Amino acid sequence: VAGYTYSNDGDATGFHGIWDYWVVKLDIAGNKQWDKVFGGIDYEDPEIVEVTKDGGYIIGGNSSSGIGFDKTQPTWGGADCWILKLDSAVNKQWDGNYGGFGDEQVYSIKQTRDNGYIFGGFSTSDAGGDKTDSLRGMVDYWIIKIDSTGNKQWDRAYGGNGKDYLTVVEQSSDGGYIVGGYSNSNNNGDKTQPNWDTTLITYDYWVLKLDSTGNKLWDRAFGGTSNEEL
Repeated sequence: VAGYTYSNDGDATGFHGIWDYWVVKLDIAGNKQWDKVFGGIDYEDPEIVEVTKDGGYIIGGNSSSGIGFDKTQPTWGGADCWILKLDSAVNKQWDGNYGGFGDEQVYSIKQTRDNGYIFGGFSTSDAGGDKTDSLRGMVDYWIIKIDSTGNKQWDRAYGGNGKDYLTVVEQSSDGGYIVGGYSNSNNNGDKTQPNWDTTLITYDYWVLKLDSTGNKLWDRAFGGTSNEEL
């Protein structure tokens, strides 16, 4: 399990920032086997941890720290995506910082069949830094493909005129990707179907199918006149 901590006592050992990533391994009965803390001098907030094919772990979240402690790259803006790869003994192998000049957050990460990783979340940045696409609205989906050592291969942003939050990404059987989240954008930008709530206050599910290099093949919105969050 992973989350953040600002403790350095009890079950948490090794804290050294304001908030740090905190990773805890439990046995089958829920007893703690080990814990590790990773971070920089400022805020780190992890959202997802996955077991990798080599028996290690990949962790995704965001960071507002500069270089220091476990962080080897500075942020571009307020908070950037921060990816951390651990080996099976929970030693850090590498970390990668990805962002624009606004704020980014990772909500989903998966290992791909080429042993790289696909991850996604949201971005409030226009083009700049690691972000190559312009901002469509207030908040956009942002998807990044990296290789097995964290080098960026491509990135794509998708959104409408409102707020679009990506919460899950998976590789599909054709080598492309399916991404999902929620949106209050109308049918403009990359969104081809309107929001069911014409006031654009509440959210609908928004699902996109991408090819192997992140180009959009189709998108669909699903919802009612109240709130839906995928």
